Amino acid sequence: MNRRRVDHGTLAIGTVGPAQLLTAFALAHARSWPLEGARVFHIWRGDEDLLDTERWLCEVFGARLTGRLGDLRSQMAKPIVPFGNAPDRIARRLVTGLRARLWARRELRRLEVASATRAILPYRVSVEDALLGHSFRPHRLHYVADGLGIGFSDSLRLPTRLRAWGVTNPFRRGARPEIWGPASLQTAIFRHGQPRLIPDPSWEWTLRRVHSSRRFQALFRERLARVPCGATCLLLQSFSESRLMSRDDELNFYRRVIAAETERGRSLVVKPHPRDDPDKIEALRRLTPTGDVTYLDSGSVARLPIELLADLLAPARLIGICSSALFTVPIRPGREVVMYDCEHLPAGIRAGALEAAREHGITVVCQPTATESGRKRADDRPRSGPGAAVGHPPRDGRASG
Repeated sequence: MNRRRVDHGTLAIGTVGPAQLLTAFALAHARSWPLEGARVFHIWRGDEDLLDTERWLCEVFGARLTGRLGDLRSQMAKPIVPFGNAPDRIARRLVTGLRARLWARRELRRLEVASATRAILPYRVSVEDALLGHSFRPHRLHYVADGLGIGFSDSLRLPTRLRAWGVTNPFRRGARPEIWGPASLQTAIFRHGQPRLIPDPSWEWTLRRVHSSRRFQALFRERLARVPCGATCLLLQSFSESRLMSRDDELNFYRRVIAAETERGRSLVVKPHPRDDPDKIEALRRLTPTGDVTYLDSGSVARLPIELLADLLAPARLIGICSSALFTVPIRPGREVVMYDCEHLPAGIRAGALEAAREHGITVVCQPTATESGRKRADDRPRSGPGAAVGHPPRDGRASG
């Protein structure tokens, strides 16, 4: 009875990080869904700094972080006892599927969102997301991109043991999920259908509300006021945490990028991804020079999305590998946006990022490697025009059409 009183009539938001959480808040504002009393739960792993950042962002909007989703993998790894005369493989499929469904229902009850009347979930590759998508009414379920940009959930094929129980991926071909993205993104970079657009005024309202909060203003005075304005800002990503490349490959690529930028006399601000492992950032510090490099790697500063900080830091040059912020951070007069082509990325993600860069007229830099593979790729691509690959960034700003 108490659970009904808590959950009934509420908005449930599943989040994987602050950027996607703010996008969900902007969607709720655009659709006039009340945020006061909304229940937010964290999906996937995250340290206490990340959860603390999401917690105070929820408080700014009158929502409440109810907890973190449990670990599905440990639940699925429990031994399965065969039953009757059923073949072992069939038993495993049936029991695993049943466990997954029961796990999702139990977790949603624990997180106080089981009977929410509307839900906003992330659009990304995850078995957990597919299970959660089966736990809410389809016409009351809405998706926003993981972060603010490209989702790859339509490429996920669920394990046979789950499909045998009727758990399907709602993002694959044939499904018509309602996907939302900021209006500042061109629909061409979304790989699954045409997203519905969140109007820019709703996104700007969301940023203003955070900027005016006491917690953010105190954070700016204590941690951000001395960060150099007009510098080059490098956006890191959680590649090794997401198992998209090895930790060594990721660190070595960042080291080469930082060396290429600082050798040209540029002051550099390094902005970690909200889900980056602090140990990885510390290892990167040890690999790179400390003179003209500033790391935004302390507490909540590291966990906030760059979209919240860009206008305050006013970087003259924004660089990254395939961060969606390269597309969503507002382009101010004189601000250059550059994408570094990384040979360690999975082929599909790499191709999608380069295509998106061409669509947006973003300069692509091929960073040479010891084997000169980067130089070879640069020679194989057009030398001019939007998205042209070059051996070094152009001196006259972004490529023009």
